[in-house]
Amino acid sequence: MEALDLDDEEADAYIKLQELPFGNAPHHQACGYDNPVQVGGMQVDCDEMANGRTAPDPQDAARRWALLLQIDEDEALGFRWGDAGRLYFWVEPERAVRGDFSNCWRVLQCC
Repeated sequence: MEALDLDDEEADAYIKLQELPFGNAPHHQACGYDNPVQVGGMQVDCDEMANGRTAPDPQDAARRWALLLQIDEDEALGFRWGDAGRLYFWVEPERAVRGDFSNCWRVLQCC
């Protein structure tokens, strides 16, 4: 969202727009754009952990990492991640295309 340079009102509208497809249902999804509980930037975390980069450029990290799976808390399935949390699994797309999931990273975000 930082790249969009939104003011507070625009950022709130953008967040509400992201919620529309899910309604009140858990935010489970495969691929696409993450729906972060906290501030984004998980790709930077993955780049630092997986490749030992220190302070990677956020735009470069965003190009290097793609959301593989997002699993929300779901009472019906017995999933509870901290305090209103979600699990995110990230992969480097060029490895995933080859079927190589040896460098996937899991990130947990909670309220």
